[in-house]
Amino acid sequence: MPNQNVADASCINSIEYYGRSPYQIAPAEVWKAYEHLEKLPLTSDPVKTLTNLITLVRHTVDPEHQPLAPFPELVEQRYQQWLGQHGDRFDENQLRWLDVIKNYISLNGAFATEEQDEYLDAWKSVDSDEGVPLAVAKRVFGKDPKPIIEELNEVLVA
Repeated sequence: MPNQNVADASCINSIEYYGRSPYQIAPAEVWKAYEHLEKLPLTSDPVKTLTNLITLVRHTVDPEHQPLAPFPELVEQRYQQWLGQHGDRFDENQLRWLDVIKNYISLNGAFATEEQDEYLDAWKSVDSDEGVPLAVAKRVFGKDPKPIIEELNEVLVA
């Protein structure tokens, strides 16, 4: 659809234009404008979480297929759907660690897995009262949870 691409480019150009002086419209204002135009309930602080910008950009590019909702809410919805299909394969401790991984993805946009250094750095920022997070997760899952994290990245960030 060439018209849709032109409209998407126009919208992105408008956001870039109005984001510069003298307008300097913040992403929160763009989010609120979309909510107003689409008659959606107002979000109290839509870009308090940086990952909400992912949703804003995706919605700008494809408003018919990408809902305008805070990124953590979308991640939570997708996570609950995924758990509905796969939750019975995990015990209580594993579910708790899956929640930790889901929360990390919500706040960071993904859990790094491709580069070993980035993967280890991501684990360093995970809080755990039980010890070194990656070591605890390996014990809880019986192996490195990287394949599960990659699956969650794919499903939750979609």
